[in-house]
Amino acid sequence: MELIFRGREENEINEIDEELRDHFTTAEANGESVDDIIQQPVKSYADNFAKEMHLSRGIYKFAFSLLIFLLALSIIPEMFDANFQISLMFLFKIGFFIISFIVSLYVLKYLLMHYLDSKGAYIGSALWFMFLFLCYLGMNYLVKHHPLALLWQPTTRTSIILGLICWVTCTIYFLVVKHKLSAIALAIICAPSIIGMLATGKNYGSHYTMISLILILIGWFLFSAISGWITFRKRKE
Repeated sequence: MELIFRGREENEINEIDEELRDHFTTAEANGESVDDIIQQPVKSYADNFAKEMHLSRGIYKFAFSLLIFLLALSIIPEMFDANFQISLMFLFKIGFFIISFIVSLYVLKYLLMHYLDSKGAYIGSALWFMFLFLCYLGMNYLVKHHPLALLWQPTTRTSIILGLICWVTCTIYFLVVKHKLSAIALAIICAPSIIGMLATGKNYGSHYTMISLILILIGWFLFSAISGWITFRKRKE
């Protein structure tokens, strides 16, 4: 886990793991002591393989793509709303989203490092993400009903053009990094509003968009939790 959160790829970690296991096997066969390795702190020993943190690889590369995906789901559908506007609370919402995502990585690391495969890790993760989800719904409510200060309200035409540009840009990015499911999910969320706005110029499908967004986020969290648990169990076996 320490190597994962230092940005190492899975194949690199597997190679280090196999090398370490071979070393233990050889030492045991020769009657040699491995206390110097076992008693060494994990972080200190990990410095031998990954002293520097790589933010452009491994889990951080995936996390960045995930952040782009969640931000796109949160912002782009709203651009196809005839009432789209950028307010001070809207900026607070984006800032909260980014900060909470970064904090979640540290929370996830703490839970996995301290509880690993115990129920505490699953319960803690579930409670944390439920809390964030409720905060997200609360921020959406504040944006709509208590915007604080209106900074910019584009015309319907401008809003549609910006939404299409952002949608196409994100779709291209997801295809380049081979996250096709993210591109498909974004298309499913945006399609009703795009078609309705282009056809009538009215706020069409906003309720469907919000319901779809909530269902996809819940589905994504469940899918990630189940797939992560299955993957971890297989690696453990």
